[in-house]
Amino acid sequence: FPSHDTVWMHTGMDDSGDTKSDVIARIIDNDNNGIHSVVMMSGIFMAKGVLRKDYKERWQHFVDGVQGHTSRIVAFSSMDEPYLQAKNSGIPFAARSKQLDTMATMVKASFPNIPLHINYSWPEIRDWGITVPKIYDWASIDCYGEPTNCQNTGWSIKQLYALS
Repeated sequence: FPSHDTVWMHTGMDDSGDTKSDVIARIIDNDNNGIHSVVMMSGIFMAKGVLRKDYKERWQHFVDGVQGHTSRIVAFSSMDEPYLQAKNSGIPFAARSKQLDTMATMVKASFPNIPLHINYSWPEIRDWGITVPKIYDWASIDCYGEPTNCQNTGWSIKQLYALS
């Protein structure tokens, strides 16, 4: 993972779906300048916690736009703390799981050789029993503070990874 020249990019596309002036242009610019990208995909697929009605078209627009410029995409990240966001928005975990599966399946079908990432909060792993689906190549857990005592919970990052 080339961390010294890698940027995390959010796909904060507006409702018009205009990615040419947003994330696609930035990915192309990064590729042309030797900068690697980790691309957060939820902005293409989701709005206000649910799948957009036009998510398939938006995804295809993205795929078409980045063709020839994917060599420096380090990973696609589906969502940050997906079940914590769902809980805070009143979205059932089963619905969120289906949304994540839809995104992950489409991303992997389009880019099978680029790793797929997801990031969890510690309650998602420790308290709610969320496990990492096999489709993901990388998973991470937010652990603020000391890695031996995440957010003063008494749980270490090692213990949390053992649960996931």
